[in-house]
Amino acid sequence: MAGTDRHSSENSLDNDEFIHAEKYDKMINWETRLSREIPFMVKRLVKGNILDVACSTGRHSFELEKNGFSCFGIDKSEGMIRVANAHKDEFGSSVSFLAVDATDPELKEHLDGFPNVFDGAILLGNAISNMGPNGKQMLLNVHSLLKTDGRFIMQTVNKPEEPHYLPIRKIDGQTLVQRIMVPVNMYETHNAELHVNIIDSGSAKYVQQNKAPLFMYTFEEMRSLLTDTGFKIEEVYSGYGLEPVSPEGGRTVLWVLRK
Repeated sequence: MAGTDRHSSENSLDNDEFIHAEKYDKMINWETRLSREIPFMVKRLVKGNILDVACSTGRHSFELEKNGFSCFGIDKSEGMIRVANAHKDEFGSSVSFLAVDATDPELKEHLDGFPNVFDGAILLGNAISNMGPNGKQMLLNVHSLLKTDGRFIMQTVNKPEEPHYLPIRKIDGQTLVQRIMVPVNMYETHNAELHVNIIDSGSAKYVQQNKAPLFMYTFEEMRSLLTDTGFKIEEVYSGYGLEPVSPEGGRTVLWVLRK
């Protein structure tokens, strides 16, 4: 009986993660986002095998594939990978996905069916902040998986010094998602939290409130971390419109790196 209860609990957790991934997928205006991000990457990545780190539901991999790249996506979340695989028929895609932790020191050994080395890699959406203090290990892993001169495009957000409000998202016509990055003093495990408030716009009432730990870096901390892990910084911007980089807290930074 105990085994049955545990199995039911595990299935419930899997389903919850899948539902969360589906909600995430629907919360993003993918047409707008991809139209801004893909041209930037296509101009800077060498056509070949691309590793999509923390790929979420695979949308960037699918779009890069349309532009002549061979993409391989990894994400720690099995729910995200399940949604990505569910999209493959819809997009007529041959992208391979794998649920694996990008911070695992033995990542290379887990990539069965993937190339031994990659021509390029991407890590978008400030995903490094979700990796806790293990972001350095992820960078070392990516560096080891790239060919010499391989490019790595990474998007980060500078650690804020005070609460920083992100643009409000809409899940549907009635539901708003408010996100706030809040600095905290827990540097061993996390130094910021993402507070997510889901609001019914009709009643202006909170439907749900969550918070998640983040491990963020100032601009200078990230620049030092990248050079310490062997990357050469080729280009750096504050947006996909090639805006001049800003070290200000809460600002997006786009890094174009080379091994």
